[in-house]
Amino acid sequence: MSQACDIESVNKAFGPARDHWETIIYQLHEDAADHMQHDQVEVLIKKDGNEVMRLLLQGFLDVRAKREERMESVEGSDGVVRTHCRENCERSLMTEFGKVTVERKGYSAKGAESLFPLDAALNLPQDKYSSELCRLVARTVADSSLMRVWRTSGEQQAARSPNARSSSRRSRYRRTSMRSIAFREMLRIHRIFWSSQWMARES
Repeated sequence: MSQACDIESVNKAFGPARDHWETIIYQLHEDAADHMQHDQVEVLIKKDGNEVMRLLLQGFLDVRAKREERMESVEGSDGVVRTHCRENCERSLMTEFGKVTVERKGYSAKGAESLFPLDAALNLPQDKYSSELCRLVARTVADSSLMRVWRTSGEQQAARSPNARSSSRRSRYRRTSMRSIAFREMLRIHRIFWSSQWMARES
């Protein structure tokens, strides 16, 4: 590949991220920024900087989609050989930066589930939530003061119980259930937030 073609490819994939980054710099350099307080600047950088990261991730996924080679057939773990290839099959991926789209080739055969080799190469999850987003939610829940209160409360109840061993098992079960509920709630909040962010960009 020539250097000119390489530069053109980089500009096409990552140009939007670079443009957005430069917009942030210009905003910070404008005269209007002289009247901004530090927390306002912090909010601006966090909000628009997050969009830069989303665009970088989208650019990377676009490059991977473009470089994916077409195969004559794909054989699944079920032993079925899939020979029909469909181009530009899209799926959404919700990440901690926002929603991105993955384009890839799909391979199918009659009566068999379609396979997407690029999904496996990228280690994409079965659902639409990225692994890092799920880890972020888990860390948020684990570090929350509410979880610490639940844990402390469960331990105190176990210590006061006449049957400490049985009570301890019950309290561990309660804490596990609470963590599960809290995780689902935090994930629901993330879904609502990023959906609203995406709809705002689309409008």
